[in-house]
Amino acid sequence: MAATATTLRLLDSLRIQLAHTVDTTTDDLVRAWARSWTVVAREWQALAAEIERLADAGELPTGRQLARIDRAVRALDVARAGLDEAVQYTGARITNELEGVTSRVAADSEVLIQSQLPDQARLSAVFNRVDPEAVKAIVERSTQQITAVTAPLTASATEAMKNSIVRAVTLGDNPREAARRMVAQAQDGFAGGLTRAMTIARTEILDAHRAASLAQDKANPDLVDRWQWAAQLGPRTCPSCWSLHGTVYPATDPGPLDHQAGRCSRAPVTKSWRELGFDIDEPPSAIPDARTAFRAMPEGDQLAVMGPTRLRMLRDGTASWDDLSVRRSTEGWRDSYHARSVTDLQARAPKE
Repeated sequence: MAATATTLRLLDSLRIQLAHTVDTTTDDLVRAWARSWTVVAREWQALAAEIERLADAGELPTGRQLARIDRAVRALDVARAGLDEAVQYTGARITNELEGVTSRVAADSEVLIQSQLPDQARLSAVFNRVDPEAVKAIVERSTQQITAVTAPLTASATEAMKNSIVRAVTLGDNPREAARRMVAQAQDGFAGGLTRAMTIARTEILDAHRAASLAQDKANPDLVDRWQWAAQLGPRTCPSCWSLHGTVYPATDPGPLDHQAGRCSRAPVTKSWRELGFDIDEPPSAIPDARTAFRAMPEGDQLAVMGPTRLRMLRDGTASWDDLSVRRSTEGWRDSYHARSVTDLQARAPKE
């Protein structure tokens, strides 16, 4: 059975709940990282003052020498400690949400499946819930992944901040301006860790939810044999997700293999009513057709999704909807689908 209007309402409601969890988590991360930067910033302001003092005395060393003076070493040590604290909080904060998110999936899946059954089947349908140990295993795997991807954050952000010290001198700017720029660049390096932490939070919480949904679908082979990719069809959704919306996969396949921080949903699809033993005609799917929905959007929204070149190529037939998405492999992470670049689309276009 395909999705009903009730299924779509439930999907929207569940998506909102999950988005609230993700947004609350990332908001907490922003506050935690900001508190850490407040401590770190004092040391970098002191280092900036030291650079100005050395410049006034005519003793300003080279960038690499500057990175080894006591004040710079202390600034980097404090930054490293602040980053370690923020990264540890990140891992703990994300992990804290996993159990709650995954434990809700069984109830969510049941109402989604029930919404697709005929009235006379809803009371008699036997819905199997995944063993709690299986859910626990999903949480443990996700926790291991979170530890693996957050571990490098301190090193990469600290290196970016160290480079800001070297650049402060090597660019040859006015020492006071260079010192101010150094602090700004150090803050950018610190914030780069936060940006990555927020992406990890969104991706891992959503992926844990999808893994639990996969386990739930596999536990109900008598009811579910497929799932459908459900995207939010609006101007904030990328071309890849627009292209994949509505595509159908076996219930045993993982997914949606959305890009990092992607918001697409996995919608279980029950067997047909006749396969379930009911000799009844069933209504057509209520899942909207992506192409029809896209054409109905205002021109400005279409441009916001596709950009001018991609939109022109779709309209003149030099690119198709199937061309819009490409599967990519990323070291240390699962495969995922992304919007194919305009350059790649142009290279694939038929030659005149």
